[in-house]
Formats: sequence, structure tokens, C-alpha cells
Amino acid sequence: MSTVEPAIPDPSEAVSGRPGDHVGRRSGLLTYTALGALMDAYRAQLASQNHAIDGANGAAASYNSGQAKIADALKTEAQAAVADAEAQTAAVHGALVEVKQAFAALQRAAG
Repeated sequence: MSTVEPAIPDPSEAVSGRPGDHVGRRSGLLTYTALGALMDAYRAQLASQNHAIDGANGAAASYNSGQAKIADALKTEAQAAVADAEAQTAAVHGALVEVKQAFAALQRAAG
């Protein structure tokens, strides 16, 4: 199943002819790019969280069925997946900071 991304106009293509518009277009492009990076970070975070949950569920199921050695191996994998999820959460935070800065630049350009 494929998803269709909504068509978002490229702000670098907007032209109004007003003096200083290049600053506004540049700020708009930065905002557009920052929002795209934020969405990518959210998708990566979701995938890593799902991986961590799958690993934890697998370890719990193996432990509950008496397969302690498999549970130990899966626990290690689950711990690595949790560490990855934490890193992806930090990436989302960084992307949010970038979006905030891009919006501030856009507001300054708008006057």
C-alpha cells in the first residue's frame, strides 16, 4: 500500500514582485524543507518504536513459553531497538527546533 503525499506548492516558485521577496521566498523554502524533515523524523520515530515493541513482545513471549535463551537474545535486540527509538525521538526534537526557527525567520521576512 503506498501513500500519496499532499501536493504542497514550492515557496521558492512564488513571485509577487515586491522588493525583498527573495528573503520571503528563501524563508518559505526553509520552512517547507524543515516541515518535510520533521515528517521524515516522525516516520522514523514511529518505525523505531514499532521495532522496539515487537522486540519486547517477542522476548516476553519466549520467556513465557520457557525459552529463556531465546528470550535473552531477544531482550538484547529489544534494548538496541529501544536505544534506536530514543535516538529517533531526539531527532524529532531537533526537527521541531528547526521548524520553530524556520517559522520565526518566515515571520521576520513577512515584517
